[in-house]
Amino acid sequence: MQSILRHLVLLVVTVSLWFVAAGGAARAENGFYELPMPIRLDTQFKRGDDAIISLAEMVGKPVILHFWATWCGPCVPEMKELDQFAEFYGEAVHVIAVSQDFRGLQAVEPFFERFNINHLKAYADIKGRMGRQFSVSALPQTFFINEHGLVVGGVTGPLDWQDENVKKSLEKHLSIGKKPA
Repeated sequence: MQSILRHLVLLVVTVSLWFVAAGGAARAENGFYELPMPIRLDTQFKRGDDAIISLAEMVGKPVILHFWATWCGPCVPEMKELDQFAEFYGEAVHVIAVSQDFRGLQAVEPFFERFNINHLKAYADIKGRMGRQFSVSALPQTFFINEHGLVVGGVTGPLDWQDENVKKSLEKHLSIGKKPA
């Protein structure tokens, strides 16, 4: 068993190094990586009021596209911080937290109520189409999309959304400003 695990770890490390060496993902400050990744803006997902939304509707403003689930341990505390982040930046950026729960909004809405998530809207990707398009391999995973609809970076794993360095980096990469007072 240990031999299989050792070989699996070696394989993952080798593939990761090859990916980076081939120009796949370049790490930047705060664990962000840059993605030379085209995206389809017509990808649709469902909002809490049953409206069908696409990323094309978001062009013109930066987007933070966050994949998460109610059953994901690291996602739970991060969602409250992301909610505070969304409140802080207000209308300057679209913060889209898309649940990967199979129960969709039936799982998300009670979660939002339980944890007092008030500044994020409930979105669901029930069939996982959007997650597959973005090659989501772990949760949470976040993509940063500029106002022109281009993915300029991302991060896999939880992020400290209240950290000043994180905020400064996002302001720089996404050209977002603070919410007007």
